[in-house]
Amino acid sequence: MLQKCQGMFFHFEHRIGTNPAKVICQAVIEHDSDFIVVGNPNKSIFKEIMVGGVSHRVASYAKVPVLLAPDKPCVVTSNGRILFPN
Repeated sequence: MLQKCQGMFFHFEHRIGTNPAKVICQAVIEHDSDFIVVGNPNKSIFKEIMVGGVSHRVASYAKVPVLLAPDKPCVVTSNGRILFPN
C-alpha cells in the first residue's frame, strides 16, 4: 500500500517468511526503495548484536540506508527531518 505523508511516499507491505531480515531486504530491491525504517525495540546494543535482532541484521545486509527507529512516537518536520522527542 503506497501512502503519502508530508510530501514523502511510504510503502507498507505485509509479507511472511522464515528470515525477516532477508524478506525486508528483498522487498527493498523489488520496490527500488531509497531507505528502510525499522523499529528497534528497547534492547541494549550489546544484546541486539549478540542475539542478532532483525533490525541489526537488516542494517547489516541492506544496500540502502537504514533508520533504526526507537519504540517512541516521532514527528516528521516540513523539511523531512524525523524527530524523536525525549
